[in-house]
Amino acid sequence: KTYMKELQELVSVITRNKTKSITIIGNGSNDNSKLNRFYHLIYTGQVTSDDEAFQRLYPNEKSKNSFYKLKHQLKERLYNTTIFINAKKTKFSSRREAFTECQFLLALANNLNALGARRNMLVVCDKVLKIAERYDFTSERINAAKKKMNNLVTLGRIKEANQAATLIESLCELQRKETYAELYWAQIQAMYVLDRSLKPEIFDIIESRLNKLAEIECSETSIMLEFHLAILETAKFMTVNEYASAAEAAARGLELMIARDYLYPTVIYSLTINLIACRIGLRQFHEGEQALASLGQFLTPGKFNWFKANEIHFILLLHTKQYEKAKTLHQETTGRKDYKDQPAYIQEIWIIYGAYLRILANAGKIPLTTKQKASPFRIRRYLNNLPTFSKDKRGQNIPVLVSHILLQLQQGKLEKVDDRLEAIGKYRSRYAGVEKNFRGNVFLHMLNELARANFDRTITEKKTKKLRALLDTVPVDVTSQGYDQEVLPYEDTWDLILSALPKAVPFRSAA
Repeated sequence: KTYMKELQELVSVITRNKTKSITIIGNGSNDNSKLNRFYHLIYTGQVTSDDEAFQRLYPNEKSKNSFYKLKHQLKERLYNTTIFINAKKTKFSSRREAFTECQFLLALANNLNALGARRNMLVVCDKVLKIAERYDFTSERINAAKKKMNNLVTLGRIKEANQAATLIESLCELQRKETYAELYWAQIQAMYVLDRSLKPEIFDIIESRLNKLAEIECSETSIMLEFHLAILETAKFMTVNEYASAAEAAARGLELMIARDYLYPTVIYSLTINLIACRIGLRQFHEGEQALASLGQFLTPGKFNWFKANEIHFILLLHTKQYEKAKTLHQETTGRKDYKDQPAYIQEIWIIYGAYLRILANAGKIPLTTKQKASPFRIRRYLNNLPTFSKDKRGQNIPVLVSHILLQLQQGKLEKVDDRLEAIGKYRSRYAGVEKNFRGNVFLHMLNELARANFDRTITEKKTKKLRALLDTVPVDVTSQGYDQEVLPYEDTWDLILSALPKAVPFRSAA
């Protein structure tokens, strides 16, 4: 009986006269119209510019006025069509489906309210509240609860209106806490955009932000609030290389994410990547591989996160000396068609990784291909293909510097290595200070000793013995924004450098 009253209410406000002008794509009407032809030409890729479309649709006209009007009509019709798309038949994740459905229902509630269909509006609002509560859409819950409260007041249902008001009050506190947590995390991330070096001072900054969040009392929680609290706690410890505590924070956060009755791949990805970075820093490689394997189910090959996950997978393989697997991963990643569609800095990272694979091949760690045997590695071309990282003085510049020197050593270009080492001292004091990157500072100091030892292996090992021991006192730098600074652990890189030193007479007389 109630359902029939709702239908009667809808029929009374939605007349045929009100719907006759609604037009959408794909409703079967006038399939041979210019508008549908235009849609088909774009959809099939037959036209990619205004000129191409105009020539196909208006071959005998000079003025483009009709064409511009048609473009506007198509855009409006496509906008109309998006309202009617069934999210459940798209390729969205369950959470994205739910979000799209909530937006549709909220728009529907607005229209029903404007038409005075209050019964139906309350039904729609209750549906939004149910979906939004399950999937933690705080803003949508507030929006629906407000619409419901106002209509209940109008209908004189005061008890129900007060219940809605109480819910809104608690949700507003949750939204406040969510917003600040997201803001604080964005501020921390911004501190690493131009300088990805270690920043111990951020520990106190994050601690202060977490204390402020703890002061906001709210009875509700959400996946986004839990995520931002977990990622802030993880980052706090990672900034001071306390990887055990950081790993615990990330693992606790992941438990909360996975315990929910739906999965949110984006937040699971972010926490897992940081957890894997911590495992590398702790040399808990088996645990890192397990975390990486569990992450696979949340990744779509060819998507941005897939490429980023492959980066840390590559690092993990190099740090565990699984060089053949690293080579295969590099080939699979860079061989994809969508690799060229990735941002330049993503492609440049894999160019750097490729240089390290060539270093390993030159050292006999992995087989050289027939093509590699036929021609030496072109170092100048390699460096020219890194325009983004050439501007980054603190991030990937260290592995670029190291790979450059190692490749020149392997090619026997000692004069060029000598020239390159002259700049190392200035770089080390300016961009790799002890307080910012201890391991990087120590390793660059070790490189400086190469020239002082006249590239003699025995003398080099003797002069760098204490410095080499210092590397064992500090874990690999795996800060959330710069864990890729050591493509190969400096310990392994140093062994490759020593093996590349000439066995014959030094290239110059000792001073």
